[in-house]
Amino acid sequence: MQDQREEPNTPSGLLSLPPELRNIIYRHVLVEPSNIVVPHGTLPPPQPGLLRSGKQVRREAIKIYYTENVFTFRLRNYDASTYHKWAGKSILHQKAPVKWKFHGSPNWANLLQWLHWFNDKECNGPSTREMSADDKDQFAVAQLFAIVQERQRGKLKEPWIQVEVLLEHVHQVMTAFKQRWA
Repeated sequence: MQDQREEPNTPSGLLSLPPELRNIIYRHVLVEPSNIVVPHGTLPPPQPGLLRSGKQVRREAIKIYYTENVFTFRLRNYDASTYHKWAGKSILHQKAPVKWKFHGSPNWANLLQWLHWFNDKECNGPSTREMSADDKDQFAVAQLFAIVQERQRGKLKEPWIQVEVLLEHVHQVMTAFKQRWA
């Protein structure tokens, strides 16, 4: 009597569907209707179970998860250490759409550390178009990241230590206008 079981290499279930249909399913399961909020000091929620269901599914679906969701990091006192740790996991993490929610008081040491990580291309930072021009702190922070970005693009040739001195001068000006930056 012949065995009626399927061949072991024959895909079944999800993987038997055409790639276009699998992508529709991946989007339905993985793309959140609102931003994925990451509270200060915590890592984002674990990856969805679908991304841990097999190598092929992970390979096909992981880019959808990281490029079509928006991750909102809540940063207290400009402490971006949680985001930095998360961004260091892979290039997909670094390229994921990110928004920032700031709370607490400005902390120059935290911001300078984030600028340094940004300079070293270990994580991203806010751009001027993402930050509110109405919020003077956000506007100033975005301008600081723009200075570092000019260095990354080769428009500023100075080594980081000299850029850091320039940033410290800007910090003094910010403190003169808003004591909370001291």
